[in-house]
Amino acid sequence: MVDLFPTNLRVMAAAMSMTFGRGGALLGNLIFGFLIDLNCIIPIIVFSGMLFISAFLCWMLPSTGSEALD
Repeated sequence: MVDLFPTNLRVMAAAMSMTFGRGGALLGNLIFGFLIDLNCIIPIIVFSGMLFISAFLCWMLPSTGSEALD
Protein backbone atom coordinates (compact mmCIF):
# COMPACT_ATOMS: atom_id res chain seq x y z
CA MET A 1 0.00 0.00 0.00
CA VAL A 2 2.85 2.35 0.78
CA ASP A 3 4.26 2.04 -2.76
CA LEU A 4 1.22 3.87 -4.14
CA PHE A 5 2.22 7.18 -2.53
CA PRO A 6 5.25 9.45 -2.91
CA THR A 7 7.92 9.38 -0.23
CA ASN A 8 6.85 12.57 1.54
CA LEU A 9 3.28 11.26 2.01
CA ARG A 10 3.90 7.60 2.89
CA VAL A 11 3.67 7.88 6.67
CA MET A 12 0.50 9.98 6.52
CA ALA A 13 -1.08 7.59 4.00
CA ALA A 14 -0.29 4.56 6.16
CA ALA A 15 -1.62 6.28 9.31
CA MET A 16 -4.85 7.37 7.62
CA SER A 17 -5.31 3.92 6.11
CA MET A 18 -5.00 2.29 9.52
CA THR A 19 -7.31 4.89 11.11
CA PHE A 20 -10.05 4.36 8.53
CA GLY A 21 -9.59 0.59 8.77
CA ARG A 22 -10.06 0.56 12.52
CA GLY A 23 -13.01 2.95 12.32
CA GLY A 24 -14.59 0.75 9.66
CA ALA A 25 -14.10 -2.34 11.81
CA LEU A 26 -15.84 -0.64 14.72
CA LEU A 27 -18.76 0.60 12.62
CA GLY A 28 -19.03 -2.74 10.86
CA ASN A 29 -19.46 -4.58 14.16
CA LEU A 30 -22.10 -2.13 15.35
CA ILE A 31 -24.06 -2.12 12.08
CA PHE A 32 -23.87 -5.91 11.72
CA GLY A 33 -25.53 -6.42 15.12
CA PHE A 34 -28.29 -3.97 14.22
CA LEU A 35 -28.91 -5.61 10.83
CA ILE A 36 -28.99 -9.14 12.30
CA ASP A 37 -31.76 -7.99 14.66
CA LEU A 38 -33.64 -6.42 11.76
CA ASN A 39 -33.49 -9.32 9.30
CA CYS A 40 -30.92 -12.08 8.80
CA ILE A 41 -30.62 -11.93 5.00
CA ILE A 42 -29.86 -8.19 4.85
CA PRO A 43 -26.32 -8.35 6.31
CA ILE A 44 -25.49 -11.37 4.16
CA ILE A 45 -26.46 -9.54 0.97
CA VAL A 46 -24.86 -6.24 2.02
CA PHE A 47 -21.52 -7.73 3.05
CA SER A 48 -21.28 -10.05 0.06
CA GLY A 49 -21.92 -7.04 -2.19
CA MET A 50 -19.21 -5.06 -0.40
CA LEU A 51 -16.84 -8.02 -0.82
CA PHE A 52 -17.39 -8.09 -4.58
CA ILE A 53 -16.99 -4.31 -4.85
CA SER A 54 -13.73 -4.49 -2.83
CA ALA A 55 -12.43 -7.28 -5.04
CA PHE A 56 -13.18 -5.21 -8.14
CA LEU A 57 -11.45 -2.14 -6.69
CA CYS A 58 -8.37 -4.21 -5.76
CA TRP A 59 -8.26 -5.51 -9.31
CA MET A 60 -8.17 -1.89 -10.54
CA LEU A 61 -5.05 -0.95 -8.51
CA PRO A 62 -2.11 0.14 -10.65
CA SER A 63 0.84 -2.19 -11.10
CA THR A 64 3.93 -0.47 -9.71
CA GLY A 65 6.38 -3.24 -10.61
CA SER A 66 9.98 -2.65 -9.69
CA GLU A 67 10.47 0.82 -11.17
CA ALA A 68 11.34 3.69 -8.84
CA LEU A 69 8.63 6.09 -7.70
CA ASP A 70 9.14 9.86 -7.72
